[in-house]
Amino acid sequence: MQKYAITKLPEAPVALATKQVSENQNDTAEGASESSHQPSPAAGEMGQEDTSEVKEAGVSSELTKDKPVVSAKAKTTSYVSPAKVIHPTVKREEVKLTIQAKEEISILQQAYDAMHVNDSERALVLFKQALSENPHSVNALNGTASIYAQIGDIQEAIKYYYSALEEDADNLYAYESVIRLTADQLSGEAWKDELKRAIGKHPKSAVLHYALGNLYAKENDWNMAQSEFFEAHSLDQKNPDYLVNLAISLDHLGEYALASEYYTNSLVFVKSGQVNFDEASIKARLANIKLFLEQNHL
Repeated sequence: MQKYAITKLPEAPVALATKQVSENQNDTAEGASESSHQPSPAAGEMGQEDTSEVKEAGVSSELTKDKPVVSAKAKTTSYVSPAKVIHPTVKREEVKLTIQAKEEISILQQAYDAMHVNDSERALVLFKQALSENPHSVNALNGTASIYAQIGDIQEAIKYYYSALEEDADNLYAYESVIRLTADQLSGEAWKDELKRAIGKHPKSAVLHYALGNLYAKENDWNMAQSEFFEAHSLDQKNPDYLVNLAISLDHLGEYALASEYYTNSLVFVKSGQVNFDEASIKARLANIKLFLEQNHL
């Protein structure tokens, strides 16, 4: 389960009677720390397979196009038949390369299989073996990073994700993983510009929109925060953290009816154990808003 920073809850609506909300005025949702556990990606999600550089042996010649030939004596035109395709003999070195390519794929697949059954120790050994044969394998680098994240070694995980990004600067899986692992540290215009650049290339990434929303929330720019949280929720409607932060941003903007709706929806996920917010705080805030809406006939 990935953990995200949860934006602080706003104070109660100003029109709410003091006596009726005295127990609820200090409700806040604490920011959850970044979890080291991330979903195990499938082999195809982590990046393009690096073994594509090793191609199957065999060369096919291009067919000769029909060309008219003029006879010098009779001055008549005839056509030459297309040349036959030449199949060169496969060299021993080419066969060896093909076999090595298949062996690398097998090692990576075994590593992913081990990771998916939570055999981190075996998976790490296999990913390292794949990297020893091909240090530039984006799949193996991302896989190794994922294992380190699973076992709690965040620094090693980030190191390998950055190595994957050095090989493929636009690798979305590696980029999103770095964002997740460093979410609490993101701040400043530089990060904001970097996230906007990344979103330009990957507009369908809920993780990137959510991270940008958190940056705006830190600056109390709730209009922009709400926009990014809404985008993240639209792309991933089953993520309760996106729901609750969207509710909080609407709450700050005074959109209490909408905030109430999203707070309620976020609580649906509590029983599944997939939330990173405090259930009691959200329930108290929700009761606070409902009372305010009833008193003001909204």
